[in-house]
Amino acid sequence: MNIENILGYGFIGFAFLLAYLAFILLKKEQAVDAPRSSILISIFTFMAFSLVLSGGGLYLQLEENNYKSQLQELSRVLDQKIKHEASTSVSPAMKSLVEQLDVLLKKARKDGLIDDDS
Repeated sequence: MNIENILGYGFIGFAFLLAYLAFILLKKEQAVDAPRSSILISIFTFMAFSLVLSGGGLYLQLEENNYKSQLQELSRVLDQKIKHEASTSVSPAMKSLVEQLDVLLKKARKDGLIDDDS
């Protein structure tokens, strides 16, 4: 098992690793002739902590996906507006604003905040 790859998944990978470690601890405790109740309680507490982390990671992932989809929709609308204004405007101030918005959209695409669909 490559721990670095698992941790590459972020919070969810970390929570999985904690759950896996709890499994290993339970497996070792079962090998003992008389399982110790204090150890079992500690392991179950550790497992509950892992589940809480997993839930938190899932929530954060859903929020990130929602944020990205909103950015993508804003990008689409701004692209349309920029193209329209660039083709119809004669005002230097408006052309400057259109150029600045275009630069910001290109930077957001380069940074991976929005998908490059052009």
